[in-house]
Amino acid sequence: MRWMSDTGPLLHLHQAGLLDLLQEKPGVSTTPTVVEEWRRKTGEAALPEWVRTETPEPRTLRKARGWMRQGLLDHGEAESLAHALATGTGGFLTDDTAAREFAQANGLVVRGSLGVLLMAAARRRLADGPARAAWYRLAHHSTLWISPALRRETTEALERILAKNAAGK
Repeated sequence: MRWMSDTGPLLHLHQAGLLDLLQEKPGVSTTPTVVEEWRRKTGEAALPEWVRTETPEPRTLRKARGWMRQGLLDHGEAESLAHALATGTGGFLTDDTAAREFAQANGLVVRGSLGVLLMAAARRRLADGPARAAWYRLAHHSTLWISPALRRETTEALERILAKNAAGK
């Protein structure tokens, strides 16, 4: 499945030193607005070469601007989500609740930074110690806001995954 990303997961995973976890997702792409947001927020000149930048069609950009005018989504989220829908991308990466709900309502599979981490652990891309360290870095060394309830749920999910991995299942 191809994945389109808004700025959130790219930024948060980068801050935690985990951006390479997205390489497991085939075909991660984003849009020019997200690239500009990335540059502004990280000071980095460019995203890694394996993240493709795709320019949306004018009709897609008009749709995104309409969502922004209505106050539904911010610029990067609107542009990348509109492009995902226009190009038939099956998956959308976002850490924004409104963008997540909007994408799911439009039939896209959605993952956020926490989902990327949990998926990497479940696929045994991260062993026990590295998975715990990655969770700590994401929770404490990124700007990702995580509610206390989501913190608990993620910790419990990671523990279940690591226990299952240890049991050899």
